[in-house]
Amino acid sequence: MMPHTLIFAALLSLSPNNGHRLFSEGKFPEAAQAFAHRPSAESMFNHGCALLEAGNYAGAIEAYRTVDTAFPHLAPNARFNLAHALFKSAMAEMQPRTVNDQLQPGDLGKALVLLRASAAAFRAVLDVAPNDLDAARNTELVRRLIAQIQDQLEEQQRQQQQMQDAANRMEQLADAQQQQADQTRTTPPSRSREQLESQQDLNEQTQQAANDLEELLDQNPELADLLQQAMKSQSDAMEELAVSRTDRAAPEQQTAADQLRAIAEALRQSADQQPQEQQDQSEQPQQQQQPQEAPNQPAADQPKSPEQRHAEQILEQEGQQRRELENLRRMLSRPVPVERDW
Repeated sequence: MMPHTLIFAALLSLSPNNGHRLFSEGKFPEAAQAFAHRPSAESMFNHGCALLEAGNYAGAIEAYRTVDTAFPHLAPNARFNLAHALFKSAMAEMQPRTVNDQLQPGDLGKALVLLRASAAAFRAVLDVAPNDLDAARNTELVRRLIAQIQDQLEEQQRQQQQMQDAANRMEQLADAQQQQADQTRTTPPSRSREQLESQQDLNEQTQQAANDLEELLDQNPELADLLQQAMKSQSDAMEELAVSRTDRAAPEQQTAADQLRAIAEALRQSADQQPQEQQDQSEQPQQQQQPQEAPNQPAADQPKSPEQRHAEQILEQEGQQRRELENLRRMLSRPVPVERDW
């Protein structure tokens, strides 16, 4: 998959000041403080840029939203960088806090909320800058990532439900096998035939479960081996019951019950544990390291990549939708003719 390449909008040029010097030196927290003390639209925007580079995504988001609302002439850049700050915040939610941490469904859920907001912000750039190819392309890239994460969540949920169902099934077999063991202990050898028939039926159910869960068990070799041991214990119990040795059959049945219950518990624990997301499985947008006056535009004489062509299609579609909406507004704003009867 091609990597995302989000473009970080420019740090706006002002006359040289301490904030710009600190920013160029990579001292982003100090630069943010310097810009915060200059009460101008550009300084507020640059304050957001410094906060973003410093990793203070919440502060950057707030700053860009303020600029977007209060200073319309900076709306394109503010919305672009707002989208980028939302994206970076989403990526932070998808990073484990420590080496041993695992991502939880709630983490990906928060990331999805932020990514949807990021896509909406990139899309909002086109409302004030209809020809912004980078914003159109970034909108599509973030939407693709959203779809990818949603697919991952759905697959995790499917696997979790599959393991939970398998655990419940093994638990039911364990309960049935335990009941068989308890009954065999109190059954005289002369009535072992009844126990033999019941055990045979239970063996068939266990074999059917093994067949149905073959794909899942292939991914868990230890559990597959344990299930084979349980089935061996069941088979041994049948052999003892066939010759009316109930005193030897009951321990085999108990062993099978314990093994089936151990499988159920292991499956249930696996279902409760969410697999850690591999960061390199997701396409990761990257920003330009050096702030520039404006997003770079591709040269007109260079071959267009599939992403560029797709971005142009998005621009064309958005433009068509705006024209249709404007026509509808004009129609609705026209006075309705009234037939006069005087």
